[in-house]
Order: sequence, then structure tokens, then C-alpha cells
Amino acid sequence: KYPHDTPVKRRDKEVIMPSSESLSDTCQRVLPLWTNKIVPRVQRGENVLVVAHANTIRALLFHLDPDYVTRETLKKIKIPSAKPLVYTFRSNSENEDERQNGENCNKDKKS
Repeated sequence: KYPHDTPVKRRDKEVIMPSSESLSDTCQRVLPLWTNKIVPRVQRGENVLVVAHANTIRALLFHLDPDYVTRETLKKIKIPSAKPLVYTFRSNSENEDERQNGENCNKDKKS
């Protein structure tokens, strides 16, 4: 069975898992982890390995590289399997506050 066909118990309620997830949904799920767990480790100078599905990587790219990755270019980006994408961060990036707040992910979100 596929996960979306299986009811899941969550806090005494039965919930059906969604069969797909939009980029906006993925951003909402991933960016709190990025902001609260990954960014502090990078700021301490730690190397961080992120292993994820392609749509999660797309959400992070959309968030991290807003000048290059737009909704239009995002559709054309192929995320390779088992091939690392390496990002090196500078300290005190001028746009880091905006990126931490998920501005790029939210700016094109349809209400």
C-alpha cells in the first residue's frame, strides 16, 4: 500500500496522508528545520550533510539562491540522485535574515 492509502493515527485522530506535496507545502515543512537546526550549526562552522528527496532539495535551493532559482527555473532543475550539491556559506550574508524567514518560498505563494 502507498502511504496516502493508509490511515495514520495522530493525536487520537485518524488522518489520511496526502498523495503529494506542493513546493509551498515543502517549504513550510523544511524551512523551520533549516532555520532552527541547520543554520546555527553552519554558523558555528560545522559541516552539515543534508540528505533528502528532490522536492525538499528544490525547496532549499529556492530558499538559498533566490537570484538564480525562481519558480520558472525551478521546474527545469534536475536534482541528481546520489550526487552531492555543495554549498559554501559566507558569514553575515546580507540577505540571510530574509532567507531565514523564507521570503523566497512565500513570495509567489498563492493564497
